Amino acid sequence: MMERAKAARPGRAAPSRKRETSRGAPREKSARAATSAVEYAIALVAARSLPEKRLREKIAQRYDADETENAIVRMRELRLVDDVAWAERFVRDRFERSDKGRHRIRNELVRLGIAAASIDAAIERVVDPDSERDKAARVLERMQARTGRDRHEQDDAGGCGDVDDATADRSASREAEMAKNRLFRRMLARGYPAGLVRDLLDVS
Repeated sequence: MMERAKAARPGRAAPSRKRETSRGAPREKSARAATSAVEYAIALVAARSLPEKRLREKIAQRYDADETENAIVRMRELRLVDDVAWAERFVRDRFERSDKGRHRIRNELVRLGIAAASIDAAIERVVDPDSERDKAARVLERMQARTGRDRHEQDDAGGCGDVDDATADRSASREAEMAKNRLFRRMLARGYPAGLVRDLLDVS
């Protein structure tokens, strides 16, 4: 009887090890196997348009390097990832909906990982010189209007001093030049080309 009992013990332990193996299997691996990297990539771009770099990063969070690269290649073949087209939509949205010029928009695309050639192609197709000049003129006009209002408020607060006409003229000339310089710097910060801004402000 003792021998039969001892022989039975190993047999009872085996199912326990099997259950431990089953419980220890990561659920994430089985879920990942059920969805290929390409299917996952398609689901990502269906939810939100992404540039290639961002898409690659998201795929790489769940799949290995080979699976990620193969998925990106397939997405290119399906034309579901296209940085030039994505950059064009980005440029058009920023140019039409904000006060930003081409250089500011370009810097944003660089930070998003878009290749320089794709950025240049997108800007070339979307931003033509005439429309950029018209937009820059409108932005500058709004800036000048705000600057004029601020100046009038300062004059009203400070009152009029006892100064002769020549001194007043020199002071006004200096202030006008300083105002132009400030506007110039602000327009450059918005991303407009320096040559265009100089032309609009009539400065050298």
